[in-house]
Amino acid sequence: MKPEEAYKLLEGWLKVLRRKKKLVRTTRGLLSAGALCSFLASASLALEGLLYLPPWAKWTLLSLGCATGASTLAVLVLFPLLRRVPLEAVSREVEEAFPELRDELTASLQLWPRRERNPEGYSVAMIEALVRNVAERLEEVDMEKLMKGRGVGRAVLIFGTSVLALASASLLWPGAYLRLSNPGTRFLPPDYTRIEVSPGDTTVVEGGDCEVRVRLEGKLPREVVLYTRESGVERWEETDVPTGGRREVSYRCRALKDSVLYRVRAG
Repeated sequence: MKPEEAYKLLEGWLKVLRRKKKLVRTTRGLLSAGALCSFLASASLALEGLLYLPPWAKWTLLSLGCATGASTLAVLVLFPLLRRVPLEAVSREVEEAFPELRDELTASLQLWPRRERNPEGYSVAMIEALVRNVAERLEEVDMEKLMKGRGVGRAVLIFGTSVLALASASLLWPGAYLRLSNPGTRFLPPDYTRIEVSPGDTTVVEGGDCEVRVRLEGKLPREVVLYTRESGVERWEETDVPTGGRREVSYRCRALKDSVLYRVRAG
């Protein structure tokens, strides 16, 4: 094997190894970032499912999640992907895994460019013989052995666990996704009932009717109680209005001849 071919083989072998290591680091980083995001999403779903967070808390969770996800991707994925690793650093990793190479692989990389400019007076024949010898020995090195134990299996296990946790949280609190996707809206726990009454203060012609509409959110009661009292009368009259499973019910006050006060109770 000619010395030039030997060095080209040596350099190409190290470049392939560097590319594979970069792929492994990037894969491991993606899995780690995905696991972290999944765990954060699971925790957010649990908090929303249990506590019905106010808008400010949901905005805080979303901001922290986005910031954490972006920074994790940058540190664990983009940085290893864009970082250029010198071939000498790769050769040292190979020499650590295969001590029989001693420092000859790194020495070959350092001495080969000095064949033409050789102020130290190294023997060109010695350099070429070293490169040929190392290239031949590299053909016997199992590159896959260098790729084992790089933490990918552990990252896959953690990522799978995080996905399982996210799936469990989704099943336990199915409505939390919708509530978190609307961070500016306050949702009441199902144990509470929220009432919206209309038309509020209004004016009708004497002898006319007035329709009171009630919209319900949260826990749906079996009935709504409408209290009415005419002006000058102290006693409130109660009227039960069944909801019938509906979120909006109405009651019509007929033939009004005087001012009427009204209020609504539900739940």
